[in-house]
Amino acid sequence: NWSAVRNAALLKLLAPETDRHAFYRCALVAFRFNLGQPASTTDVITATGEWRLTVAREASGKGGFGYDPIMRTPEGQSVADLSADEKNQLSHRAQAIQQLLPRLFPERFNLQFDLSGYQPINPLVSSQTQQQESG
Repeated sequence: NWSAVRNAALLKLLAPETDRHAFYRCALVAFRFNLGQPASTTDVITATGEWRLTVAREASGKGGFGYDPIMRTPEGQSVADLSADEKNQLSHRAQAIQQLLPRLFPERFNLQFDLSGYQPINPLVSSQTQQQESG
């Protein structure tokens, strides 16, 4: 199993380290094209998630994949022992998707967003266009 070999090598490399803090980070980018409009009106929507964990001294746990057996939650639980539902609530990917989906589909999520700080990447989009889209 390649993951077990990789995890064992990482644990050996980190053995002398006392600071075992680690994190997973996910960045998502979505492009919303406005059909029939110039490309300059394309919305770029970003979202990020970060899951702060610690690296254990030894692998444990029955599930998960990749680094899960050597990662511990702040409560000390092996990520490999978390259920899929728990990971889908806590993980860096879950956090990013929870930010992204309401921004992509605000009408489906029935949420209000303060877009006052929103700045499109493309400077050709006028502030009037931004106001129309956010209003």
